[in-house]
Amino acid sequence: MLRLSCCVLPALAVMAHSVAACEASALQSGPSAPSQTPRFIMSAGATDPATQLQGTWTLTKVADMDVPAGATATMSVNAGQVSFDLGCNAISAVPMFGPTFVRFRDVVSTKMACPREVATLEAQLMDALSRIDAMQVGTGDTLSFYDAMNTVQLGAQRATP
Repeated sequence: MLRLSCCVLPALAVMAHSVAACEASALQSGPSAPSQTPRFIMSAGATDPATQLQGTWTLTKVADMDVPAGATATMSVNAGQVSFDLGCNAISAVPMFGPTFVRFRDVVSTKMACPREVATLEAQLMDALSRIDAMQVGTGDTLSFYDAMNTVQLGAQRATP
C-alpha cells in the first residue's frame, strides 16, 4: 500500500503541473473559438422576447443557405408557438427563453414529399433549430438566431403587412 502511494503521488503532482501549464498556455495564446460572444439582444425598450418576436417574419437565411428569391419562407410567432412555412411541410416549435439564451423545443413537422430544393431547405431548418442558442433583433426589424459558435443559423426580416 505504501509503495503504491509513493508511485501515485508523484504521478499526480506531474499531472497537476501539466494541467496548470496547459491552462496557462491556453490563456496566453487566446481562445480558439470566435472572439464574439453569443447574443441575446432585443430592440431598445423591449423587455419580453416572446412579445418582441410576435408576428410574421420572412426568412432570408437558413443555416448556410440563403433563401432563394421568390421562395415561400416565413416564420410566424403567435401565443408562444413558432410556425414555419417553407412551401411544403408545416413545421412548428416552442421557444424557450432564458436570461441569456433561446432554445427551441417540441420541434415537429409534417412529412409530405416535397420538391428537392424545398426538402433540402426544410432539412436545413430542422437542423438549425436544434443548434440555436441566442438571438438578436436588429435595426430595421431584422432578426438573427445564432448557434453556440456565434454562427447565424436563421436570418429574417419582419414581413410588411
